[in-house]
Amino acid sequence: MWWYKMEILIPIAGIITLFFILLIVKRFFDICVICGAISLTWISLLVLYKLNMFDNPLIVAMLMGQSVVGIYYLVDSKVKEELKIFRLPFLLTLTTAGISLISVSNDIIRVVILVSAVWAVFILIYLYRSGKNMKKFVSRLIECCKKW
Repeated sequence: MWWYKMEILIPIAGIITLFFILLIVKRFFDICVICGAISLTWISLLVLYKLNMFDNPLIVAMLMGQSVVGIYYLVDSKVKEELKIFRLPFLLTLTTAGISLISVSNDIIRVVILVSAVWAVFILIYLYRSGKNMKKFVSRLIECCKKW
């Protein structure tokens, strides 16, 4: 098919086109135009990939990664400071979900168990966060992305 030879041009042109369309729509809805353009592009490409009409899952994965990071930062900006302890398990969950949309790995059960175990450890840390020995560690977890 003719669009196979434009596997990078089509997504970039799609993002640009959707950006300007969503810029008009933004007058009526409170949306992030860039996030919407990226998300609609990778969703469209994922559908085409599943229909064997687009054969570059790397491009889909990169665009999904942008959405994963965007969702992560959106949620991070809205949650209480004390809940920021869950940054790592939340990001791992989003990453696992994104990867699984493209292809379910043979080791998905192990990945889900591992991510669940990380959640369990972080929940325990959260529950005991006010303990004398835990305060400094919890503070370091919450500030993992600060002061750089």
